[in-house]
Amino acid sequence: MNTSCPSCFRDVPPDTRQCPWCGATFSFGDTETLSIPAEGLLPQEGDELRQEERMPLMCEVIYATKDDLDKSYLYDLSMGGLFIESKNPPPKGENVHLKIYLLGEEQGLDVWGVVAWSSKEERVTPERTYPPGMGVRFTKISTEDHIKLGLNILKEYK
Repeated sequence: MNTSCPSCFRDVPPDTRQCPWCGATFSFGDTETLSIPAEGLLPQEGDELRQEERMPLMCEVIYATKDDLDKSYLYDLSMGGLFIESKNPPPKGENVHLKIYLLGEEQGLDVWGVVAWSSKEERVTPERTYPPGMGVRFTKISTEDHIKLGLNILKEYK
């Protein structure tokens, strides 16, 4: 019987600890953690920036880089990343530790990520206008927090 990868949700053999599809490493037990490989996370010129649809969502986030600790708000969110408003975002490639406070959740989600892009200027896309800030791709999240994230996104689809 197969189980599902907690990152890409594809079937993997039950004794697998690294997904053959997306490369995420995980364990099933009391200390479940999902690690998404960093290789290839940063988009190259012309690459599609995201693979999942983002949901507009405004909630509080605290993020830390090697040089800074800041409090801001999410602008949108997906299973693989998010956009954070910031007048002084860290540069592309910077590692960030995030504490995301989803609506109705007292405990914040602990997420690690990498800045996929940042802009100190407003950005206009065909879908919407983004304030200054940064797009972050997740690199590490607990399985429990990944599930909470997915359930929160599903609630927004209703």
